Amino acid sequence: MAFRYQVPGVYYEPRPRAPEAPAVRTDVAGFIGFEPRVRDGSTPSELLGTPPVGHAFRVDVAGFQLELGGAREVVPAAVDLVVSQDLASIPMLAGGSVSFALVAARPPGGGVVLLVVPGEASPLPAAPAPSDEQVEDAVRGRFGAKRPLARIADLLYIRSGGGDVVRPTVIPRLPPTRCDEWRDYLLYFGAPVEDGTVLAHAVRAFFANGGRRCFVQTVRRPRFEDGMGLAAALADFVGVLGSSEAEATGLERLLLVEQVSVVDAPDLHARRAVAPAPFTLPPRELEADFRRCGPPRASGPAVAASTVALLDPLYDEADVLSAQRAMMVRVAPERWRALLLLAAPLELDTSDGKWHGPSAQRAEAWRRSFDGVVGDLEMACAAMYHPWALVQEVLGGPTLELPPTPLAAGVIARRDLARGPHVAPANETLQGVVGLSRPVDDAVNAVLYDSPLHINVLRAFPGFGVQLWGARTLSPDFWLRFLNVRRSISAIERRVALLLRSIVFEPNTPFLWLQVSQLLSSVLLPLFESGALRGDSPDEAFYVRCDGTINRPEQLENGRLVCEVGVAVAAPSEFIVFRVGRRDGVVEVTE
Repeated sequence: MAFRYQVPGVYYEPRPRAPEAPAVRTDVAGFIGFEPRVRDGSTPSELLGTPPVGHAFRVDVAGFQLELGGAREVVPAAVDLVVSQDLASIPMLAGGSVSFALVAARPPGGGVVLLVVPGEASPLPAAPAPSDEQVEDAVRGRFGAKRPLARIADLLYIRSGGGDVVRPTVIPRLPPTRCDEWRDYLLYFGAPVEDGTVLAHAVRAFFANGGRRCFVQTVRRPRFEDGMGLAAALADFVGVLGSSEAEATGLERLLLVEQVSVVDAPDLHARRAVAPAPFTLPPRELEADFRRCGPPRASGPAVAASTVALLDPLYDEADVLSAQRAMMVRVAPERWRALLLLAAPLELDTSDGKWHGPSAQRAEAWRRSFDGVVGDLEMACAAMYHPWALVQEVLGGPTLELPPTPLAAGVIARRDLARGPHVAPANETLQGVVGLSRPVDDAVNAVLYDSPLHINVLRAFPGFGVQLWGARTLSPDFWLRFLNVRRSISAIERRVALLLRSIVFEPNTPFLWLQVSQLLSSVLLPLFESGALRGDSPDEAFYVRCDGTINRPEQLENGRLVCEVGVAVAAPSEFIVFRVGRRDGVVEVTE
């Protein structure tokens, strides 16, 4: 607060004795799913003629908002936007491809205009997209001057080896989108379309159950009958280790967002969807009575169904398992960085021939598939939930079968915001859930949760509704198997790492050791006072040691500073120890 002194006198101005510690959020979730803003046209892209002699490439663009030139602008919705069309030519050879850039630009008169910038064709099925310089030149050529623009997506069209089919793929180019409520998702991604994807429903369930912020990272969207495109999208869910912000996809891109501490990939469970065929209403009879009805008639207006029928999953069990295992391997080296939420995929019910949430036996087998993927301590990077939930988003609306992971992410955020990460995210009633795909009783609970499987279950209790009834990680370690212990240590290490950035490059002297000890104590003491640490006194709850006994001369010569911190997580004098150090200008946090 600023004070203005206008007359002579004695004034008192309160000043903090020490700068306030930077806030570190541990409740923020990240979701990965198929790109919903741009998709293949309502009139599908195709090659024309038999044999093909022409082409018509189209896309549908949802109406959504984005940041353009420092201001929020509305991208107009477009149905069957022409990307490229010619009745007598095809822009690529059989087996080849061509790429376009879909760009939103602000014309001199204001508003937003959608532009398509063509790239060069390639004889290979991976044509390079237009460069940023080509996009800027195209916008400058359209408006005569440089204008604010945003590259929404790259549109890749691949001509199959036979030469008669084109396979379109939408590759998003916008960064992860921050949503602080469900309406933000509607603004930034447009109204959800019932196409079998789970992303929109997952984000809505997260906010309905207590979430207050999430980041949504989208991956490429092929046609869902395109097997090669789906395989490329599956790789994008994980991403490539070490990619830059411009090239990273899926999980790899979310890990570049410091706030994200919980990760879920709901669209690994996406399904194929078909709209039911329109049906015909009988004519309205003018002389209705109770006589026997005659033969059915086929007259009357055609009426289309308002919902879609969900068929088999896009990805089979092997694909989902390989993606989840790859994500676990990626997160494990920095297990304090993010928590990966897992669920078993849908299971075919032989009794009715339909796909439903997995059974307890299926969940048990799925959990055992992760044994040995990473070490026992690294298994604390993931938590698994069962069964799937029946969700009703609108009163009287359809009932959806949803994986439990976004609901769990919402409960984690709810408990974190209300009481802190040291409180177990369980024993909370789930909002919007009207039932479970598979019932869970005490016997099933004992098998899945109390055994070494550590699967967190959802249970229905009369008078309470459906509750999240478990808070364990997949780690068999006695301490790290508890989700609140793992998240408490994660929160402490993240806060410490952020706080110590202010002293990087300071002279490595005993004065610096004292300063580090004070900074760490300023983090741990409030946690002890809030009940996050055990013990009757701070000495029993934690210790901080940064002195000459652990900072040897050889470490000082290498520019390293080590501070040892012990935290009591269960009982006095029992500690999990990790080290905070400095090497070559970088704060390191290791166990």
